[in-house]
Amino acid sequence: MPSAEVILCADQVTALFGSTDAVKILLWIFHKTYVPQKGICPEGLRGVFQKQRYLTADNLRELAEWKMFGRAGLARRMSALIARNGNRVQDVTAQVVRAIEARSEPSKLVKLAAQLEGVRLSMASTILAAWSDDFPIVDPRSWKALNWITGQEYFARFRRDDYNSYDPYLQIVSQCARGLKVTPRELDKALFVVGRSRP
Repeated sequence: MPSAEVILCADQVTALFGSTDAVKILLWIFHKTYVPQKGICPEGLRGVFQKQRYLTADNLRELAEWKMFGRAGLARRMSALIARNGNRVQDVTAQVVRAIEARSEPSKLVKLAAQLEGVRLSMASTILAAWSDDFPIVDPRSWKALNWITGQEYFARFRRDDYNSYDPYLQIVSQCARGLKVTPRELDKALFVVGRSRP
């Protein structure tokens, strides 16, 4: 359970962006500067994911290529790991869908997705984002933005295997998104732009 201190810093994030227009400008920057040459973004898989109610190994590989854009070596290694999962990808992502519909804790959802070889916190949250804009992608750059904006010690270091950290991340991003009248996924993209621009 996140501390009250972490939840209260949501006001700082909302104050930084100030308005829906500020988030929209950052979204425009995101889309102009982060257009992958390979793979498919989470939103691009949404219709397939929701119709099938699972992802295939090929779907997951496409997501990994999108997530690892610009890091070809890492993308190749991740694709090789994902390929080793075979049909488990369908089984595990179907379990994730059932857990989403059962309104399981967000940390449980990312832990379920992380049962797949090659999937850690960032990629697990990318799988959730492919299902719905209600799930932001947790990324070292968006995490860095929250640390910079809030000054909160909690966000000082991104832990790629700390699946419980998705609960407070989702809570703060969702709270701010409601205040700004955008989706958590839209706000996560804006945080990504802010975090990427910080040294």
